[in-house]
Amino acid sequence: MKETLTLNTQEQKRVMVLNRLLVGQLTAAEAAVLLDLSERQVRRLCAAYRKEGAAALAHGNRGRKPIQSISEEVRQQVVELASTTYAGCNYQHLRDLLAERDGIELSRTSVRRILLAAGIGTPRKQRRRQHRRRRVRYAQEGMLVQIDGSRHAWLGDRGPWLCLIAAIDDATGTLAAAIFREEEDAAGYFLMIAIAFSSRTAKPPRPIHSRSNWQANRTQPNSGACWKHWRSPRLLLAPLKPKGESNDSLAPYKSGWWCSCAWPR
Repeated sequence: MKETLTLNTQEQKRVMVLNRLLVGQLTAAEAAVLLDLSERQVRRLCAAYRKEGAAALAHGNRGRKPIQSISEEVRQQVVELASTTYAGCNYQHLRDLLAERDGIELSRTSVRRILLAAGIGTPRKQRRRQHRRRRVRYAQEGMLVQIDGSRHAWLGDRGPWLCLIAAIDDATGTLAAAIFREEEDAAGYFLMIAIAFSSRTAKPPRPIHSRSNWQANRTQPNSGACWKHWRSPRLLLAPLKPKGESNDSLAPYKSGWWCSCAWPR
């Protein structure tokens, strides 16, 4: 009875090159270049090919069952438990239950592969994707400004972590102003707004913020009163000026050199 041998593409290429090598059309060095092997390896393959034929080029483990493969008995046990005792459990929960109660140590991927081969899918239903519609930008520049802060190592190893507080126009996406602060606080937002609209004669536009905790921070004097009158740049910094300080209205905010690093539009 003849035995059928199947060769993959790489093995078929080796057969063709070795046949040319045996009839003298190629040298060992040329065959090594074509097969991307060393000359010693080519000679070894050629000797095995003369002795055993094309079967010598097939991998020795072909047709053998891997030693770390899951036995058929364990597979049937997993399928039976998933259908009866642990029916309704997802793959991860089933994997934990098998390890805790039945002593079957398997990975989540193995459990999933076994159940899918048996036609058992996950009981979790796919959630319907929620429809979201993007907000249309305002039609004119200056109608809406988005303000927010981002704490990051902006200076790298050259300085401390800072919070960048910036204002971006909604219609054009241009940067109205930005300033560095030690923390994201109300005083930093008031200072940034004052810088952004100090050169404007009209009232500042409507702001949008991500509702951080800085609005509830009452550590700064009269921060609530300042926010109520934020539409007027002249009234913006007046309530925040402590008594007995200099006439510099920005003195309460100059706690570091980075407070002066602002980019007004």
